[in-house]
Formats: sequence, structure tokens, C-alpha cells
Amino acid sequence: MRVFILIALAMIASVPAWAQDQVFGLWLTEAGESVVEVYRASDGTASGRVVWLRDPKDANGEELRDVMNGTPGKRSRKVLGMEVLRGYRLDDDTWRGGSIYNWRNGNSYNSKMYLESGRLRVKGYYSLLFFLGRTKEWTRVTDPARYGLK
Repeated sequence: MRVFILIALAMIASVPAWAQDQVFGLWLTEAGESVVEVYRASDGTASGRVVWLRDPKDANGEELRDVMNGTPGKRSRKVLGMEVLRGYRLDDDTWRGGSIYNWRNGNSYNSKMYLESGRLRVKGYYSLLFFLGRTKEWTRVTDPARYGLK
């Protein structure tokens, strides 16, 4: 009986750790234009980078670049491989305190993300005005080969 109770307690204690790791992996963005890999950074925060683009070339047939970035030195960065999520820390069941970068307009936003019904909900907002933000719903990629990923 003691063994059963110890096993049950160990399982209950491991649920939060398992649940917090569910944000990690490959996610198809809401518009289906890109796949973002969410991963645990070396400092323990959650980050994410673009690993697939539906249209990876610009009108001239060149690889998409971060041309809208406010910092001229960063405008030549390739979008594919770019870090677009950074600095999220787990707070209960929500990853908070991060930022999301929109390479289409060159803006960064404060952000939080959380799982709801198996989908990743990513909310970006200005400063402390979280009520003026926009939430996007991303879908987990279950077949990476479909996007040429491993």
C-alpha cells in the first residue's frame, strides 16, 4: 500500500513539469504562413524561431529578410531561422514576460502564451496595455515531414 501511495504522489508531482513542457515543439501559426519551433533556451526561458515559411522568397526571388526592422544593421537578417519569441517564464500555467517580434512590420510586443484545448495561444500587446493586445492561436505540427522538417 505504501508503494502505491508513493507512486501516486510521484505521478501527481510530475504532472506540472509535464504540462509546462507542452508548449515546446513545432507550431503552425494561425495564418499558416510559418512554423515556429518553441524551445527551452539555455537560461530556462521559452524562445521560438521560424523554421518554415510558406513563401520563403520575396518578389525578387531572394530569401525573405528582416527589411522592416528599425535597426538598419538587422535588416539583412534572414527571416528563416530568426528568433521571434524570447524570454518567457512559466507562471502557473502561463508563460509570461516574453516578447514576440513581427518581422512583417519590424515591431516587438510584450507577450504571454498558454495552452488551451491543445492549441498554443500567443498574445502580443503594447507595454502594460494587455487589454489592447491581439491573441493568435497556433496549431501543433504533428507531421513535421509535411513542412520538410525532421
